[in-house]
Amino acid sequence: MNITEIITAVGVVCAISLIIGIVLGVAEKVFHVDVNEKETAVREALPGSNCGGCGYAGCDSLAKAIANGEAPVSACPVGGKAAAEQIAAIMGQELGEMQRMVAYVKCDGTAEKREGDYNYFGIDSCVYAAKMPGSSPYACKFGCLGFGSCAKVCPQRAIRIIDRKAVVDESLCVACGKCLLFCPY
Repeated sequence: MNITEIITAVGVVCAISLIIGIVLGVAEKVFHVDVNEKETAVREALPGSNCGGCGYAGCDSLAKAIANGEAPVSACPVGGKAAAEQIAAIMGQELGEMQRMVAYVKCDGTAEKREGDYNYFGIDSCVYAAKMPGSSPYACKFGCLGFGSCAKVCPQRAIRIIDRKAVVDESLCVACGKCLLFCPY
């Protein structure tokens, strides 16, 4: 191996590096995307659970909506008042009155009060039971099925099944929306 081969190899590598650098620089200018600093700051203030309890696909979608003025600064139920205050400061708005959101059960009927349409023998899941003919083993098509799908996914353990009916402890519930994903109604 002589010195000319080494210098040639170094020159080729330097030339290729220069060409790649120029191409990347041009690509950065052509495909540049402006970043909304407010959106980034709002995203950092959100808890990051990506639960969908706010009605958006996740925290990134909510941050974009808040930054664009399409959603209120208090839209995140998981972050609560602390996150809403931070976001209001970022957006330069007043927080105002916040209404605490919690999960609730629409039908208050207990197991002995509900009339049954048929006996369900299957997987203990509200989602599966709701897919059976008639959409519910009970006469009331909108009541709690009582299999506990919502209680199993509740991160705060705010939902318990008592007498085949979901009971929500409002002091623990943060309305993250995870229970809604498993409720067929």
